[in-house]
Amino acid sequence: MTRQLTRVEDIDRGVVISRAYDVAIFASGYESRARAIARRLRFQSIGQIITLGFPDQLTLHQRVENDAFFADRFETEPILVDGNSACPVSGILSERFAAPQEHLRIFVDISSMSRVWYADILNWAKYASAANRIEIDFAYASGEYVGSYPTRAVSQTIALLGFEGRADPNVESVALFGLGYDPITPPSVLEDLQPDWKYAFVAGEGDDGGVARTLKLNKAILDELDGPPVILPLMSIQQSYRTVGEMVAPHVGLRNCIIVPLGPKSHVLASLLVASRSEAVSCLYVKGGLNEPIDVREGRSMTFCSVLFE
Repeated sequence: MTRQLTRVEDIDRGVVISRAYDVAIFASGYESRARAIARRLRFQSIGQIITLGFPDQLTLHQRVENDAFFADRFETEPILVDGNSACPVSGILSERFAAPQEHLRIFVDISSMSRVWYADILNWAKYASAANRIEIDFAYASGEYVGSYPTRAVSQTIALLGFEGRADPNVESVALFGLGYDPITPPSVLEDLQPDWKYAFVAGEGDDGGVARTLKLNKAILDELDGPPVILPLMSIQQSYRTVGEMVAPHVGLRNCIIVPLGPKSHVLASLLVASRSEAVSCLYVKGGLNEPIDVREGRSMTFCSVLFE
């Protein structure tokens, strides 16, 4: 069974707390904002709770606090899952929902979640036999970074599983870079991909004055672009999805289309949703991680987006 993505729509907090969910998925990571959504919301009904956790550095202070919070709030222990493993979450969901049903509604907090995990959730929603209609309400809490963004250990740039696209070696390629606070990774990815056309998008002003900071940090790659960077709203997944889709649309069928979202998770999700709509678009990520975990504090804003596969 293959479902199509038929709706991407921002929703407000009132809608979320009024809904009944079959399952809610959270991540207990190394950031204090991992607790933000669960702490601020009081859900009407959740059938099952899944808390995911990274398998290493379990004794770090912030991770211990996060695990304790979710244990107290939902009486759950984190399921340890590698942040770079293929299909880490779909197997869990398939076990929980083995009997097909008409409609499933899922809540997913991506605030401190590996993009591999929520990409896998999207793949599961597209291909699993669990239900005819699968609706996912995604939540994202903005963050505030304290000090300099740490250096990322880059091992390779690869496609997220299920988002490989269709590469034709006989045509040109276009790459869309979603830029964030890491000025080192984008030039190395650009050198690796060698696209014929290069564009970028960055987040509009967030809780920490993000756009000016991002443009300053990424000046080296901005000079390589074939057009000015596009400013996307940080807290509207729906609008970011539409704009990234409009950036890609003129190239689909003419060039290999690649999206490399290196900025905030709201834009990573928007990019994955664009690639979910078109098999001609690939979505890449930089395998590896930070040299050391950092604490991202919760910001003032949170946003919610409902997507439907049917």
